Amino acid sequence: MAITFPRTMPTSPPIKKNKWGIVHSTDVHESPITRSKSYNRKWGSYWAGIFELPPLTLVQQREWRAWFASLKGQTGTFYASDPDAGLIKGTASAPASVPITQTSLSPLNNRGTELWSDNWIASGVDLLLPGDYISYQGELKMIMTAVNSSPSRSALLSVRPELHVELITVEPIVFVDPVGIFRIPEGFTDWESDEFGTHRFTFPVEEVIV
Repeated sequence: MAITFPRTMPTSPPIKKNKWGIVHSTDVHESPITRSKSYNRKWGSYWAGIFELPPLTLVQQREWRAWFASLKGQTGTFYASDPDAGLIKGTASAPASVPITQTSLSPLNNRGTELWSDNWIASGVDLLLPGDYISYQGELKMIMTAVNSSPSRSALLSVRPELHVELITVEPIVFVDPVGIFRIPEGFTDWESDEFGTHRFTFPVEEVIV
């Protein structure tokens, strides 16, 4: 079977521990005289983390080793998400979408942190709540404020990190098992093993900005 990217990570066993967060792109300028600092946030924040697997047996580790090798270092991509994301806390139960006819707001406004969407239920309350995750055009986003829809079924989403994609087609907003596209930022992926055949894997992940 041919290998295509992005790949899906093995699911057994699941991630045991993780570090997860947003890498912000910020210019910092410090005066050499007063030592005062100014900060200018740039467009280019992304998710990054470190995943640790539980100890694996000799049999369990084979699939993971093959998966790492298939990525060819930094070139291969894969789907990933916050291992602690879980289900959304909001009340949304049907897919919504982002229209291409937006005129008042687009992903490029407000540094890509706000987005109009439609096809929600009419006058919905708390459809998505702060901390819920969505994915849109392969990008993983966290909701910042409660999402309520209008009688016309539209809703404004405030997200982080900012969107990097343009509106080119009507695309669905995914909130059931949302994922982004990631890569391993280092060209070398290794593992540890002991005399009992127990293997341990810890590896960094970094979101791909298209």
